[in-house]
Amino acid sequence: MKKELGYGAKGTYLPIRTNDEGKPAVKPDVYIEDKIYTEAEMVSIFRVSNPDRKTREEMDFFPPLTRQNADGYFIMFDRANTLGGEPLAVGRVGWKYLPEHKLYLTTGIKIIDMYRGLGLSRSLWEKRDSSIIKNSPAIGMASNFSDSWLKLIQSEGWKVDPPVESLPESIQDEVRETIAGDKPRRLISKNIDTAMKKAWEILKRGNDFQRFLVEVFGIPRADAKKLTPSRSLQQSNNQGRLTEFITENQFEEIINLVESEQYEAVITKLEQINSNYLEQEIQRHIRLNDPEYREKRNRVAREGRREKDANDPEYRKKRLQQNRERMKEKYANDPEYRERKRERDRGRKKEKYANDPEYRERVNRNKREAYRRKKERKE
Repeated sequence: MKKELGYGAKGTYLPIRTNDEGKPAVKPDVYIEDKIYTEAEMVSIFRVSNPDRKTREEMDFFPPLTRQNADGYFIMFDRANTLGGEPLAVGRVGWKYLPEHKLYLTTGIKIIDMYRGLGLSRSLWEKRDSSIIKNSPAIGMASNFSDSWLKLIQSEGWKVDPPVESLPESIQDEVRETIAGDKPRRLISKNIDTAMKKAWEILKRGNDFQRFLVEVFGIPRADAKKLTPSRSLQQSNNQGRLTEFITENQFEEIINLVESEQYEAVITKLEQINSNYLEQEIQRHIRLNDPEYREKRNRVAREGRREKDANDPEYRKKRLQQNRERMKEKYANDPEYRERKRERDRGRKKEKYANDPEYRERVNRNKREAYRRKKERKE
């Protein structure tokens, strides 16, 4: 019986027709929404296939490092197999940013039982990497050691079992405890190496500008001591903000200046970069506080959406579905919105009843039919 209906998770089943291998009989048509779901939203969605689903913080079998609710999830749905007319949620991938360590921590990829082995994990992995992690440092603690899974990880540009020493010093102890815990874990990492870690630690500490010049740009210490930054540049360095606004091209320009021993020009270049960034930030805040600018920006965004709506049926369908889901959630959780919507709907029906003869006739006919059926039941 369970196999015929499809087995979803411990203690429950999914009423979906399956083949002899226990996979969906109807070929899946999966897609990953661009919406980022919270931990609570993810748990609510996946309780359809696993009523005992908990948040990560509630799962005491996770080691402390990974027993943290995610910042967000991407969820994969199957529009070919539905429950109650809604696409079935079949997989998810999550992440959490750790600001104290300046890196991302993965929170796993999960595919529900009957969809495993269909090659869906790679799509979720690529979605998270391309949309969230990008070029930022990231780590994960793998619990699946199968050759196929480790090869998938490596094929996406991640390292398996990199040295713990390659990580920021602030997280090394937690990682070692996780690897040596009751349940084995293996460290995976992306965009992290020993040289980057060393430069990152210097930038994060940021309280020795001369050391920063020596160890990051390779300026001789004797020459670095003669260079004095402005208070603004020193402050940006102390706060670790230099990594936020030095582009790769600008970094190469500075290295070229160092190689030609133009050390004063290096400071001038850094001052210019810092000044331009601060000016951009000031202008951005001014614009964001300008109602006319906000209205113009919102208008351009609306026009862009309208144009995409008109020319891209898939985008239009996805956006309408997202709007419907957002309205459903708001209707369920916001009593004031729910009452306003009901009042507005009643007003529209009254206006339509007064001005549309066909609608009025249809409503009256339905009322007469309902009254007739009620009378027949009494008899």
